[in-house]
Amino acid sequence: MGPKNGMGIASMVLGIVSVSFSAVAIPIGIFFQLWGCFISVCSILCGIIAIVLGAKSKNLYPCGTAIAGFVMGIIGVSIHTIIFLCFLLLHIYL
Repeated sequence: MGPKNGMGIASMVLGIVSVSFSAVAIPIGIFFQLWGCFISVCSILCGIIAIVLGAKSKNLYPCGTAIAGFVMGIIGVSIHTIIFLCFLLLHIYL
């Protein structure tokens, strides 16, 4: 049994959480823009933590979970930055 990569697993889980929040943020944000912004900010934070943990873990124990967490974190931050800006503009102009 190889070394356990707790940071890589945590990175992957946070990356998945960050991306999957878009399924929650979009329907809620259509009707309640501020709640959509709040969910997007939480997702962006999870994505940033996933990127940091994935980068650290990738250097210590290069494996698939660290790379997956790093990539999912980048995808989550990208998606939710766009969603956050859309909901913020909707709230301002509606």
